[in-house]
Amino acid sequence: METTRKSPPSDDEMLELVKRDIRLSLGYLNQMNGLFHYDTMRALELCRTKEEEFRQEAVTYEEYGFWLRGLIRTSFAHIEGVAFLMRQFAIWAWERSELSLTESEAAKLAEEEVIGEGDQKRRKKRFNSFQENFELAFRYFPQAFGANFRLNKGDVGWPTFLRAIQVRNAVTHPKKPSEFMISGTALKDVRDTVIWFGETMSSVLNACAGASRNRA
Repeated sequence: METTRKSPPSDDEMLELVKRDIRLSLGYLNQMNGLFHYDTMRALELCRTKEEEFRQEAVTYEEYGFWLRGLIRTSFAHIEGVAFLMRQFAIWAWERSELSLTESEAAKLAEEEVIGEGDQKRRKKRFNSFQENFELAFRYFPQAFGANFRLNKGDVGWPTFLRAIQVRNAVTHPKKPSEFMISGTALKDVRDTVIWFGETMSSVLNACAGASRNRA
């Protein structure tokens, strides 16, 4: 008798499964991080190639700058995308009563704020800064697993990351022509941030996986 193979879940079906089971969030996050990571490292590799070509005067600065801005947009789309997922998973854990949050904390994770009192209480959209969303993600996602993880703001990677955010802001929301020009220092900060973020993601995923195994 021929058996029928069950097709794998669609993206929407997978998200519904993840929404109901925190253990699935690690695998999903790891997969998404890997997809983002490939694009980021490819952009970094291309930038190194263009940098060498620029030094040899094989391409113009305008061409080289185009690839630099592409690296910045790609790497920060990676960071922002992963941080969004981590915040969303934390919200779902709270909705399942697996994570203890105040109403204000849950609203902050969703980029909202609670206004009014009593029957008039409601949520209103309130966007966070890039840095706020990053810190929220790395604070509450590990808590959902009971993982012992904390962002290390004492090493050189943290101030480098903060400087790189300013570079990202200038490139994604330029107010003047000079912001299209990427200095050597700014480029180094972005490159170092790519490496730092990769190490930080490995640390948080390992900490959460370890905590999850201990709870099983």
